Amino acid sequence: MLTQHGCSAAVVMDVEVYERLIDEIELLRDLHIAEGQIARGEGIPHEQVVAELRERLFGRK
Repeated sequence: MLTQHGCSAAVVMDVEVYERLIDEIELLRDLHIAEGQIARGEGIPHEQVVAELRERLFGRK
């Protein structure tokens, strides 16, 4: 942590640590959005997703 006039001014960290932190934040944001969608009844049952993917990929259910 770098300070300026005795106050925190900036943080220096390893690029890999920074990228992992950004990935984690993005995942948490996605989970927050998904939880809201589920709470509003916008989710799709797992079985339906599997059936739709099989239909798209293999032309069958």
